Amino acid sequence: MENGLIQGMAGGILMNLPAIIGLIILIGLAALLIVPWRIRLSGATDHQGGLSYAASLDWALGAVRVAGAAGQPWRLYIVGLPVAHFPGLSKAGKKKKERKSSPLAFARIIKRYHRTMIGVLDRIAGAAFLRGHLLGRIGLPDPADTAQLALLCRWMELSSKHFNLKLDWVYDQEIVQIQADLSATVIIGYLLLTAGLLLLDRQTRMMLRSLRHA
Repeated sequence: MENGLIQGMAGGILMNLPAIIGLIILIGLAALLIVPWRIRLSGATDHQGGLSYAASLDWALGAVRVAGAAGQPWRLYIVGLPVAHFPGLSKAGKKKKERKSSPLAFARIIKRYHRTMIGVLDRIAGAAFLRGHLLGRIGLPDPADTAQLALLCRWMELSSKHFNLKLDWVYDQEIVQIQADLSATVIIGYLLLTAGLLLLDRQTRMMLRSLRHA
């Protein structure tokens, strides 16, 4: 009698196993979309190109955490216990030559869609609960690239409410000196919803299409 009952329960579990696995996957996906991811980054560059940084990403109030720093491996923690480590960031190899965008075309796009761009940046920064500051001096090898980046960052300065962006632009010298302290709380479901609503707007789609072809 008992053996038959146990066999019946085991058979019922096996029959419902796909449904149980599916339910577990759905609950896991829902948790990933709803439970916040907290991101923290602080770092600085010097005039010789040196980089120092510390960064962390945690989920579910630190139940899962990834943290790393310059010159040190990245470590994965689960409920506070280190379970794995990964090598730190290395210098990137040579990049393939890409098509240069026109600074004039880029400036025209920003002038035409500046309100839309400010709205998009503000919505995305708000959805990611972005906080912190980015300070420094930037001069890229190509002054045209410096001008493009400066235009974009100036509009970001106007749209930022909780993010302090203060950069000096240098057009006759190649220099990157940055000090950053940033934090964000990302709810993936909310961020995807925000991005989807933005893409429903015709002006946003036109702006993205223009930037892609600039």
